[in-house]
Amino acid sequence: MAKAAFISLYDQSAYGIRLLSACLKKEGHKRHIIFFKGYNSGTNRSDVALYDGEIPWEGIGNCGSSFVYAIGRDISYKEKEILIDLLKNIKPDFIGLTVNTPLKWRAILVSKLIKKHFPDTLLIWGGFEPTINPKDSLQYCDIACIGEAEDTIVELANAIDKNKDIKKIRNLCFNDNGSLLKNGINPPRKDLDTLPFQDCSSEGNFFIESDQLQKSPKFLFPVPKIYSTIAARGCMFKCTYCCELYLQDLYHPHTFLRRRSPENVIEELKEVKSNHDINHIIFQDEVIAYQMDWLKIFSPLYKKSIGLTFTSYVFPTKNFEERIKVLKDAGLSYTCLAVQSGSKSISKLYKRPYNKQLYLEAARILRSMDIGFYTDVIAYNPLEKKDDLESTLDVLLEIPQPYDLCINKLYVLPGTKLYEQLADYEIDKNKFLMFSYYSALFQISSYFKNAKILIRVIKSVYIFSRYPALLKPILYITSLLGSLNTSIYFLMKRKRSGELNISFVRNVIKRKLRLSW
Repeated sequence: MAKAAFISLYDQSAYGIRLLSACLKKEGHKRHIIFFKGYNSGTNRSDVALYDGEIPWEGIGNCGSSFVYAIGRDISYKEKEILIDLLKNIKPDFIGLTVNTPLKWRAILVSKLIKKHFPDTLLIWGGFEPTINPKDSLQYCDIACIGEAEDTIVELANAIDKNKDIKKIRNLCFNDNGSLLKNGINPPRKDLDTLPFQDCSSEGNFFIESDQLQKSPKFLFPVPKIYSTIAARGCMFKCTYCCELYLQDLYHPHTFLRRRSPENVIEELKEVKSNHDINHIIFQDEVIAYQMDWLKIFSPLYKKSIGLTFTSYVFPTKNFEERIKVLKDAGLSYTCLAVQSGSKSISKLYKRPYNKQLYLEAARILRSMDIGFYTDVIAYNPLEKKDDLESTLDVLLEIPQPYDLCINKLYVLPGTKLYEQLADYEIDKNKFLMFSYYSALFQISSYFKNAKILIRVIKSVYIFSRYPALLKPILYITSLLGSLNTSIYFLMKRKRSGELNISFVRNVIKRKLRLSW
């Protein structure tokens, strides 16, 4: 049997890796999952392993030094030593690293570390980044896996176990003397019910965080007692900024949107509930609440067999109230009702189906049923004009209170339709950098629960687009406040764990101020 070690960067949900682990386990192969740091990990101490080289701009969406600093420089020397020692003990036949584009630089750092200490061990990149750009990915790994990998990873493990040629396996790409060796791609699996449930065991899995190696089951879920899963793959929408559209084109003419049966989802949740202490479920897929026939089967089964509150994404449609009533009866307690932009021109650029009245009616329905929700806004588009942003703000002001507001910076992923579209525009990278200042400004405002306060903040800071010189002192102040907030968070965390250490507070503030100024 073959032995695999999967590394999940900053993602304890790690649905894809957990599923690959379950597939290998089902076939009798040995596997380990290493969760390498948590969601909120940051540079909170002085012994930071800096990235050993100049990091260039990453396409059109990279927003400068603050992005690089946050992404690539928050792994300590001690954590690197723990990872290497752990891999030495595991002695895997191959190491799999999930790489999404925003985490690319972390993946590069970790990959260089692995190849330095384990030059003869196969290193595989999987995820969206190697799918869209396998040739570039092969600079840092031995194998780039494109598309869905459940069947591929089992075939690879079988080939390694039997000492067979791995260069003919579909979905895998190799560097063949400077040329890309690409074997084609398997069609998407039609019946998702044939897959095993994701691996949520603590056996053979590890968590590296805050210079420590943890083996206890408490780290298994990102948030204690909350379990994440999916009921479907794919999406019926074609938003230009989303990687889902790229995958739709990749698998054309096959249907990429597929659903698990309600019965299969319920069986997974029953198994998890019986083996773990959980009190809430999060459905991460985009479209669980879209198909009424599926919901009418799923909801009574969930209510009877599971009986826990859950979170899922919803989208406003003409039969929205009927669908929400069914979900509410099953246990829906919180959701996302994303608007992204209230501007018709920006929504058209995103190819986002948008109807203001339909959206506001959906928000009122959620509020009347006492279902909590947040709305999602993309407010960092350098093509956005003041009128576009004000249209979004007008929509937000009409949403019935209370609700949570999440403000996102536009990150243009290479391989998406929006990336191709923006290439036709002459966009000054400094303008993107200017929009990155908004990110720091909104970090502070995001601590407020009242969305109206957030909106007032946005309106007040938009004037800085006309007077960029004013951004520097504002950023300085917000960075100081953000550092203090981060420091207090980690201080309280260490106080609770009995590891009170004041030194990192000073170090965080120093680094943040140096970076901002």
